[in-house]
Amino acid sequence: HRTLDGHGHWVNCLALSTDAALRTGAHDHRGAAPADAAAAAAAAAAKRYAERRDRGGGELLASGSDDFTLFLWAPAASKKAVARLTGHVQLVNAAAFSPDGQWLASASFDGAVRLWAARTGKFVATLRGHVGAVYQLAWSGDSRLLASGSKDSTIKVWSVTEKGCLRTLEGHTSSVLTGIAVAPSGNFIATCDRNEKVRVSRFPQCAVVESFCLGHETFVSGCAFLSETELVSSGGDGALRLWDPATGACAARFVVGGPATTVSAMAVSGPTVALALEGEATIVVLSLIHISEPTRPRLISYAVFCLK
Repeated sequence: HRTLDGHGHWVNCLALSTDAALRTGAHDHRGAAPADAAAAAAAAAAKRYAERRDRGGGELLASGSDDFTLFLWAPAASKKAVARLTGHVQLVNAAAFSPDGQWLASASFDGAVRLWAARTGKFVATLRGHVGAVYQLAWSGDSRLLASGSKDSTIKVWSVTEKGCLRTLEGHTSSVLTGIAVAPSGNFIATCDRNEKVRVSRFPQCAVVESFCLGHETFVSGCAFLSETELVSSGGDGALRLWDPATGACAARFVVGGPATTVSAMAVSGPTVALALEGEATIVVLSLIHISEPTRPRLISYAVFCLK
């Protein structure tokens, strides 16, 4: 293993150049995936990951910190940073590589979103429009659009080619946006905040609300698409819920902790979901069957890792 040293303060966020391939599994940017056996889907997912990893010279890692900077690393090759990215004037809260591996986006408490060349760390543009700290970032599957969520209670959709804002999604009543997720095809965007609902809107026509996913008993801590027809969300009620994003219907609910358990973070890779439980030093990993049969969604494996 390698220790990557360089930041002068806490590290707030990490991003891999292969994140999109890891997150979407066998699904491409059109939302298509092998229709046959799970083995074929697993092989397609592995192939997509390898292609993304090897494109341009290997997998990259970006880190953002309270020291207002980002570092770009090639951890498989060296513990020395590829580049140090400066320009934000407050702490860096989020970073995300575009699915095609060309761009790196960063978000900061200074209210700005900055674009960088992913392989070199060269500054490209600053996207301004938010009037509060920016918490969340999400790319469209074709890498042409970027969504950002802010303390100003809005989500903005940016054009990478025009370096400007195309749409502003309003309507969230909480100033803390806890999650943004774009469907693999780019047709839908799911957003959630400190309230109990997940909002699914057309993308990039964000004013058109497709559905509201209602059922969490407390705040929603994150959301993610497993596929075009599968959306998951986690919350302060210790539950993971699976939704049909087109209708907002809850297909399944899995409780991963007691009444006082809060799921503080969530990550997905294909049908696998990892949940971090706040205050318990525990990560729960669930592998879920796809909701191709809406009346029979079920858990197919479950594991708990204690970090104490």
